[in-house]
Amino acid sequence: SPSVNPWLAFCGTIPALLSIIIFGVLPACTTIAMSFTDYDGNWATAEFVGLENFVNFFTVLRTDVFSYLWNTLRYALYTIIPMQILAISAALLVNRNFFGRSFFRALFFLPNILGSTVVALVWKLMFDPTSGPFAQLLAAFGNFSAFFGDPDISLWLISIVQLWAGFGFQMTIYLAGLQGISRDYYEAAEIDGANGWRLFWNITFPLLRPSMTICLWMVISGALGMSDLVLLITGGNYNTKTFAFYLYDITMGSKMNQGQISALNLYFFAITTTIMLTYNHFFRKKEVEL
Repeated sequence: SPSVNPWLAFCGTIPALLSIIIFGVLPACTTIAMSFTDYDGNWATAEFVGLENFVNFFTVLRTDVFSYLWNTLRYALYTIIPMQILAISAALLVNRNFFGRSFFRALFFLPNILGSTVVALVWKLMFDPTSGPFAQLLAAFGNFSAFFGDPDISLWLISIVQLWAGFGFQMTIYLAGLQGISRDYYEAAEIDGANGWRLFWNITFPLLRPSMTICLWMVISGALGMSDLVLLITGGNYNTKTFAFYLYDITMGSKMNQGQISALNLYFFAITTTIMLTYNHFFRKKEVEL
């Protein structure tokens, strides 16, 4: 076959390289530069402040910021493992051969098509404290709850909404993984007398490790950066403000100068990167052992 001109191949990469530089590298460099200044929208008046913005994270801002980080951690704990359990269970169900299987596959995936705004609206109506079906159910037993307006359970309820909205997409990834497992493994194990649970634990679960790596990556990164449902359902009130929403709130509300916001973004980037690199190291090691 004729050889490919290397310059032609290089030219083919230019659009992607330009996109990375314009939308990735330049904003990152600008954020780093602003974090050492008191920039408030006018470079002409911006002054170099050194590490002051970073120090403020541990002094003036520490109480509020750490509470938002704690909410982010709580949300992650509420969603990461339950999401995998729901997705794997649904994938095992719709992987079976039964009448209506395609309907249930579409039904489980449907919330991913709706979008965050529709999902938030639906669940706000469901948990309406006066006329919603859950409020009426509680009223039948003589009880009442503010639901999303209750600081003790609001973040937990938002996590339920996210589980409902997100497990279908991960189900499709696990379903693809299940369909890639050869039936020969199960037949050999059944000959040796393995039952349903042993088949799952010793064959299905280990061979789903690559799918699980992808799904966990998605749900962890999504949990760390979750802000859309908080914005749409509670607006950050009732003890639901995550760190990602906090960054959005102070940026849109101009509650700090851009230098302080940039420093907070870099802290958030460092925390997220550390978590994801640790995750990558752990699961890469597990896949090599497998």
